[in-house]
Amino acid sequence: MAGHRAELAGKVETTQFDATTGTLHLRPATPAYRTQLTLHQKQITAKVMSTPST
Repeated sequence: MAGHRAELAGKVETTQFDATTGTLHLRPATPAYRTQLTLHQKQITAKVMSTPST
């Protein structure tokens, strides 16, 4: 997961974590990056879910 944090550093801000659903809410730094996250949401989710937790 550390690699994912490095990829997102300065690009998103954590706004909330819902422990019940395991949902992490992020605020993109720019509208352009928000668009990029939206377009690649499935790939990002798959990458995070395939990474072993530490």
